[in-house]
Amino acid sequence: AYTNPAVAVLQNVTVKNNDTTQCPESSYLVVPTLPAGFLQSPSSFTTSTLTPGSRITSVVNITSPISGTAGSYSFSEQGQSTTNPTLTATTSATFTIIDSIPPSVSITSPANGSTVPSKGSLKIAASAQDSSGIASIRLLLDDSVIKTCNATTSCSLNYQVQDITSGSHTITATAIDNPGNSISATISVTK
Repeated sequence: AYTNPAVAVLQNVTVKNNDTTQCPESSYLVVPTLPAGFLQSPSSFTTSTLTPGSRITSVVNITSPISGTAGSYSFSEQGQSTTNPTLTATTSATFTIIDSIPPSVSITSPANGSTVPSKGSLKIAASAQDSSGIASIRLLLDDSVIKTCNATTSCSLNYQVQDITSGSHTITATAIDNPGNSISATISVTK
């Protein structure tokens, strides 16, 4: 999901008067059909008068909602003759929003700067959030993966401390959301 400023695209809309040469000049009212929450500027417009066979291109600015779901959205523009409202034509296009916002992740255990016990186990845990869903969370000790949890917002294990050497160590949690964006959090511990 995205929660960034609205995404905008400029779209060319070309209107052509396909009337025969015996028909009068006409202007056309162009009205959009947009997905919920999307806006167009201008919201609708009327072309200048077009002689039969002539065309005009106008630029419209279509803007997505400020927050929502990434994906493809279809919209259309319908032109209607102002001299003969039964004459209409419609064109459509697709607006794609890509989720490029990484998830959030935090290490919930142990606390940053804590001391590893000399015996037993150390609980290592992390949680992640993203409105598009979490694909995986990886837990690393000194850059070595010690556990991967898939399709969940939390991941934990009890790591045997005899496998940890004396000195300073880093614990990292990396979360990957369903679109593939990733982020990491790192803490330090000492044994």
